[in-house]
Order: sequence, then structure tokens, then C-alpha cells
Amino acid sequence: MIARCHADNEPSARLMARLGMRREARHVRSYRFRDGWADQLVYAVLADEWRPRAVTAG
Repeated sequence: MIARCHADNEPSARLMARLGMRREARHVRSYRFRDGWADQLVYAVLADEWRPRAVTAG
């Protein structure tokens, strides 16, 4: 699973890290945001890393 957020969106980045996702990339000036270019953070977790957590949680 992957998730992306604006690099300045610290609450979203913290949430993804708390969920066990790891930061895979920082895409520098990768998309237009308002009147300029913005960085994007990419987080990911592999299925075999996520499944053991899901089984114990539910």
C-alpha cells in the first residue's frame, strides 16, 4: 500500500509513520500547489509487513 502527502503536512506524515509505513521518497517540486511547486512525501508498507499487524489487531 502506498500513501502520499504534501511535504509540509506534518500531521499526515506522522499518521503514516504511526501506522507502520516507512517513508520511501521525497519528490522535490513534483506538483503544482497553489501558486508554485511543492514537494510530495511517499510512504509505503508491504502486504507481508501489514498482515501480521492486522491479524493481531482484529
